[in-house]
Amino acid sequence: MNYWLKLIGTLEDPVTEYSEDYIDYSVHHDEWIVYGDKIILYATGQKIIFASANVVSEPYASGQQQWPVRVNIDYRHAIPIDPGIEVMQIADSGHNLLLEVQHRSFIPISEDEFNRGDNLLQG
Repeated sequence: MNYWLKLIGTLEDPVTEYSEDYIDYSVHHDEWIVYGDKIILYATGQKIIFASANVVSEPYASGQQQWPVRVNIDYRHAIPIDPGIEVMQIADSGHNLLLEVQHRSFIPISEDEFNRGDNLLQG
């Protein structure tokens, strides 16, 4: 099982709400989001997290050129994107999440980072 911070939306098209039962992504460096992984959803450009979820399917084709891979998710906790929770509140000491999210559609996070985010989202 892996833990991921998954970006939703783009700088050009920021997300204001998201309730899809899937996420789309592009593969990089042979990293895949797969069944059993856990994710925190991050609103691109807004520097906030707004949901945690379990991945409940293996990857399959999304039909989209930019993000060709899709997995289904089951939400654990979700809050409105505005105001959300500032992403650096979940970061391990020395882990600059804001720097890492600038160049990828998802990044690995630690189990502790996931648990902090999941707990904050739970309220």
